[in-house]
Amino acid sequence: MSVPKQLAVASLISLALITGTAVTSKPPALYAQSNSTSNTGTTHFVATLNGESLFPPVKTDAKGKAELALVGDGKTMSYKITGGPVDEVKDVTLSHTTGGRVADIIVLRSATQKGLSGQANNATLAGNFTSSDFIRGPKDMATLVKDMLSGNVIIRVDTIKFPLGIVGGKVTPNLQS
Repeated sequence: MSVPKQLAVASLISLALITGTAVTSKPPALYAQSNSTSNTGTTHFVATLNGESLFPPVKTDAKGKAELALVGDGKTMSYKITGGPVDEVKDVTLSHTTGGRVADIIVLRSATQKGLSGQANNATLAGNFTSSDFIRGPKDMATLVKDMLSGNVIIRVDTIKFPLGIVGGKVTPNLQS
């Protein structure tokens, strides 16, 4: 690699580290309110969902996108997950992952709920959750946000045919908003 390319890469890495430090130093309530007084249309976190992001990887045409945002005082998070084609969705989960271990934090959609059954070429799941909805993992929303900023949270869509997930992706800060 030439010296100018090395300098460019080093500059980009430095910028990413500075940006990451600036984002992670804010408490969730401040982070939720950082872009404006209203969070309508603001996406704080994103995930690109595909089969390659899962372990073990899945060969599929399904793909999707997840958008998450802290709302109001930072104690509520909204989510919108879109994608397809999917067939017989069982669960949509937000999970903590480190060292190859995955622990579900919250089930955003379970097999017992109505909707997303049968074939869907393009499906959407949207809603809100608070820390009282957590089934295990972080004790509060601030800890979940810290885990997201550390790259330790994934979203996974499970189906009857693919119980370990047909698509999934790492939740990362949305630096575009």
